[in-house]
Amino acid sequence: MELQINKTNLFKASESTAAVKQYLEPEFIITGTTLEKCNPNGHKVIIVPEKVTSIGSCAFKNTNVEKVILPRTVKSISGLAFHQCRQLKEINFPEGLQRIGTCAFCLCTALESADLPKEMFYIDMAAFRSSGLKHVTLPEKLTDRKRNGEFIFAETELETVEIPETLFLETGMFSGCHNLKSVKFNRTGIDVPNQCFADCSKLKDVDLNAISSFGEESFHGCSLLKTKEITLNFNQTVHDGAFAECPFEKVVINDVSRIHRLAFSSCVDLREAVINTVAGSQNVEIADGLFSGCTNLETITFTDNADKSITHIGECAFRCCKLTEIKLPEALVQIKAEAFENTDLCSISFPESLTTIAKSAFSRTSLTEVNIPDSVEFLGSNAFGRCKSLKSVKLPKDLNEIKVNCFADCNELCEVTGINNPVIIRSFAFLRCYNLKEFDFSKVISIERNAFERTGLEEIKGSANLKYIGAEAFMSCHYLKKVDLSECARLNEIPERCFKHCFTNNECNEAMVLMLPSKALTFNKQCFSGTVLEHLTIYPGSRLLKFSLSGAEIQTLEFLPVENETCEQTLLETKYGFMALKVGKLIIPDYLYNQYKNVWNKIE
Repeated sequence: MELQINKTNLFKASESTAAVKQYLEPEFIITGTTLEKCNPNGHKVIIVPEKVTSIGSCAFKNTNVEKVILPRTVKSISGLAFHQCRQLKEINFPEGLQRIGTCAFCLCTALESADLPKEMFYIDMAAFRSSGLKHVTLPEKLTDRKRNGEFIFAETELETVEIPETLFLETGMFSGCHNLKSVKFNRTGIDVPNQCFADCSKLKDVDLNAISSFGEESFHGCSLLKTKEITLNFNQTVHDGAFAECPFEKVVINDVSRIHRLAFSSCVDLREAVINTVAGSQNVEIADGLFSGCTNLETITFTDNADKSITHIGECAFRCCKLTEIKLPEALVQIKAEAFENTDLCSISFPESLTTIAKSAFSRTSLTEVNIPDSVEFLGSNAFGRCKSLKSVKLPKDLNEIKVNCFADCNELCEVTGINNPVIIRSFAFLRCYNLKEFDFSKVISIERNAFERTGLEEIKGSANLKYIGAEAFMSCHYLKKVDLSECARLNEIPERCFKHCFTNNECNEAMVLMLPSKALTFNKQCFSGTVLEHLTIYPGSRLLKFSLSGAEIQTLEFLPVENETCEQTLLETKYGFMALKVGKLIIPDYLYNQYKNVWNKIE
């Protein structure tokens, strides 16, 4: 055997031991009494020195410690102090601890338990958010109400929570705790702040009667609540979206004025609601979206008090509910936008107090007949749009405007009555009302674009009131046989595509009879394209613009001559005005023939 011993430069024994010891021990950077930084040096258990009174910001952040022992001298734990210590399983909270800062234990996913002191000054925002907490002993009191943070225990693994008698809850305190099954209150008259238990999807046991105020979205998404029937008393207030997506089957509201917007929205199991108000109350409003999206809600009952005091139904209040009928309050004044949109309502009776039906209030319902009382002064756009079963409408006598899309896509609508005053018909008002064959135009003063496009109108008779017709107003009215505008002396033009494709759908394919006012008019682009006219008379001074008569078929086209020197001559757009125009008989004065000879020769 050959032995070789090489020389080395080892430290002396005492130096080596000291160096190893120095390497292995945790390193603490302490300023005054604040632990600014801890370098664990591989240690899993850290004992913080006794003199420390404060754990500084980020002191242990992202370290691999598993257990931390704090001295009884510690008064505060600063923000982010243990942020993302994903292996931290255990830490003690000394009884003298007063403050825990923002996100101090956020994302400590292995931390399962926290026994907090009985009384603290404050716990700041998201202090334990997204940690692994399964058990927490809450302080009996947090004394600085102005500084306590939001979402303190949000998105943790808590399964049960007991709220001490003197502890005030905070915004989002337990939101997103998907394993939380039970909450125990040790007193009544609790104020549950905004989002406090939002999205606690497994929460079953909680005494809702112990709560006096439900904050915004406070129980939003708590879809497993054991309570199926909830009665809200006169002293309970429910704020925006507090019970959205909850599993109630019946709701009894004793004072609807205390129930705010979207309170029960998207409660898809809800089938019945009883609405009451305080006796003698006035001008009560059902909040916006109160039952919006409650797709199985079939029955709404207004008590006698509610019947006399509810004056407004808010926007989207019953939108997308399963309602087939409802008795509206007798004091009702206003139905706001989309209040009953996309419900199954097939009949309704309006109270005589009603003055306003707002935008889309009854659109996409199953109504078959609508009798709007004369008290109604305002009918909003799309108010009854897409009511596919609607056949008959009686309008209020003093209505002066039929708004945009008001009855659009009411395919079965065949009768509209009640117009007694001059009225403006806005764009698309009766679009695609295929069965509307008759309409009283005698009081109409203005018809905006596409107002009667694709309707079943067979005849149009305008009066002296009519002064404006918009583009495409009667386009694709395939059954139109007669248009009499002879009395419309205030009318100055036939707009673009106004009567485009108004060929008659009958076996004889009869030409449309057209009677225009005896005056000069402006004929706009394709105003008769695709339509067969029996006779068209053009008065002196008229203007035929680019593509004005293109695509039309006119059995007799007559241009009248000027009668004296003061009359203006008819102006033609010579290049494209008559493209693809077919004329059976053309009657023109000689001067027009000579002036536009190249135009006449191109007409088929």
